Amino acid sequence: MLRLKGKSLYLRKLKLEDAPAIFEAVQESREDLDRFFVWSPLVREVKDTEDFIKAHRKSATKRRELVLGIFSAETDDYLGNVSLHPVPASPHSTEVGYWVRSSATRKGIASAAAALVTIAAFDEFRYHRLILRAATDNIASNRVAAKLGMHLGGVQRHELQVIRGYLDLNYYTLLADEFAASRQRLEKLIN
Repeated sequence: MLRLKGKSLYLRKLKLEDAPAIFEAVQESREDLDRFFVWSPLVREVKDTEDFIKAHRKSATKRRELVLGIFSAETDDYLGNVSLHPVPASPHSTEVGYWVRSSATRKGIASAAAALVTIAAFDEFRYHRLILRAATDNIASNRVAAKLGMHLGGVQRHELQVIRGYLDLNYYTLLADEFAASRQRLEKLIN
């Protein structure tokens, strides 16, 4: 089983027995999640998280998708998710996504988890380009992109519709040759 480790957290594939902890984290974080994500309003019971885990385990091998839980190295508590999603129009690109439960934000968890999967995207999966899209008003996610050394390529206007309306998304990229220059920065985020 794939497992990536940092100093204060580790990432691993989700198991069905993680469903109650995931659901609890979504419930705790609902107000924050619903501002930026399409999927969170659809999570209404533990079965919804079980269905999510089953669907992503099945599709992971077919589409080179990677969905990992973020767990505390000290307590094994579930902290959120981080993922790499394929980009259908660009087979040499992947998109990183993440969320961290509200009670665990502002501790560098999203940055560390994103750094771990960024290293995996280039070293293990040999992608040429990593993409990160963040709502223009999502200060925390835009900060993660900056910490990863990503480059802002532009804004996708009204790209995503969530409960509160249409969101403009900042579109960041990191290329394989830029990754080599960013490796030290990424390793500092992990340790």
